[in-house]
Amino acid sequence: MSNGDIPAFLAGQEHDPFLRGRIIFAVKEELERALKKHPVGFHTPHEGYAVLQEEVDELWDLVKADQGAGENARQEAIQVAAMALRYLLDICYRSK
Repeated sequence: MSNGDIPAFLAGQEHDPFLRGRIIFAVKEELERALKKHPVGFHTPHEGYAVLQEEVDELWDLVKADQGAGENARQEAIQVAAMALRYLLDICYRSK
């Protein structure tokens, strides 16, 4: 890793490292909330895709309504990121 504890793909002059950390923390918190609420996880790739697509669609609705940079969009983007991580955990890295 470069730039201390920041992964190389997140290190860049255009973004504040403190802000990146806050975003990553928010995604982690959302993922943990989802894991507690739904501990079983995705059963199939299709189910995981459907949940992820639902979150993306909610963000897309805000973008189409010209609200894609507001607080609601921020929350939806965090949920998209968390569900993408959930997909990785439940489907891609699941013990077989």
